[in-house]
Amino acid sequence: MDFHSEVIAALSRGGCNQGACHGSPQGKNGFRLSLRGYKPDLDRMTLTREIFGRRTSPQNPDASLILAKAANRVPHVGGRRFRGTEPAYGVLRQWIFEGTHVSETPEGVVKMEVCPVNRPCTPPAPGCNWLPGPFCRWDDFPGRDAPGGFLPPATSMRRRSAMTGW
Repeated sequence: MDFHSEVIAALSRGGCNQGACHGSPQGKNGFRLSLRGYKPDLDRMTLTREIFGRRTSPQNPDASLILAKAANRVPHVGGRRFRGTEPAYGVLRQWIFEGTHVSETPEGVVKMEVCPVNRPCTPPAPGCNWLPGPFCRWDDFPGRDAPGGFLPPATSMRRRSAMTGW
């Protein structure tokens, strides 16, 4: 798992690093992340080193405080952010299992294509159309789907803007 492109995106997907949550300047309840993953080095240090490393436990990822709170197995003021079956939860769990490694050079998207994907014939609601799925050209691999089935928030916003024209 790449910390910069996948773990930060998973935290953003759950809203964990947003201003109303742990991304606020003061954080929440002793836990602070950088706003929208702007400082990934600070986020990694916070996740892996603070409170004696209890937030992440590579020996037993399911006992990691970050996963227990996100799944609401331990009381969390923000409520459940992920179900254990969601891709974002799986990204966090796999990153912890792999030892919370952060690569020296983050993976980079060098090109992004939007290709139609197979969808049911009927859109989800009248007047709506299906959006094509994202397909990224990464610098380490010629082509693969967006990590974990989702894109980092800024990329997702650029994609939506390109699709809707605003």
